[in-house]
Amino acid sequence: MSVGRWGWKQSDGWLRIVLVAALILVFATLM
Repeated sequence: MSVGRWGWKQSDGWLRIVLVAALILVFATLM
């Protein structure tokens, strides 16, 4: 089982994209 940089499986790569998008929205709201 291959593990990604964040400790997740490669098949869960979409979860990383969702988290990054959420962080961008939070920072955009705070700015």
